[in-house]
Amino acid sequence: MNILLKPIHHQSGISMFFALIILVIISISMVALVRMTDINAIIAGNLAFRESATSGGDRGIEVAIRWLRASDNGATGLDPWQSTAHPLNTDRAANGYYSSMDLQKNLTSMSWDNTNSVDAGKDAAANQIRYVIQRMCRSPNQVLSDSNCLFSDSAEDNDGHNVINATQAGAVKNGKSPVYRITVKVSGPRNTISYVQGFIY
Repeated sequence: MNILLKPIHHQSGISMFFALIILVIISISMVALVRMTDINAIIAGNLAFRESATSGGDRGIEVAIRWLRASDNGATGLDPWQSTAHPLNTDRAANGYYSSMDLQKNLTSMSWDNTNSVDAGKDAAANQIRYVIQRMCRSPNQVLSDSNCLFSDSAEDNDGHNVINATQAGAVKNGKSPVYRITVKVSGPRNTISYVQGFIY
């Protein structure tokens, strides 16, 4: 009886090689996916801190508005158009108030300490809030009629959206109010810093 024997072919291992390469590629993809998820979580957290800091700026603006109201001519009995003694006609750095828009220091590079800004406290998210008020006038430490300021429009039917300068206004105060710029710096956790500005009159 003749039995035909087929020659035995040895495995070369090429399938194992490709399987290992695919396994390495899958492992690298999984590591990249995990890292991307971590980065997305960090970005989302940072955005949440930034939003919190920005919303804290509203408190600084409200505190600054209260100070302006307490210092206006109704509270002091002085006319800001004629009296150099009016508190809003002179710089008051201790109160974070400047009678012109020309700060000697850039608002983002200034020290924001107690000598040139005001501490408005902390909000519920532990954000530290400081503010600076600038009267939108070209000349500091002068009465309103001489300092070339921006004023709200005297006509109220357009909600005071038009802003004119002192020359255009003819230094007439009927219905007009000087424009103030309030800049708020909010410092929060993780070194989060936001700047918020508001123009009021």
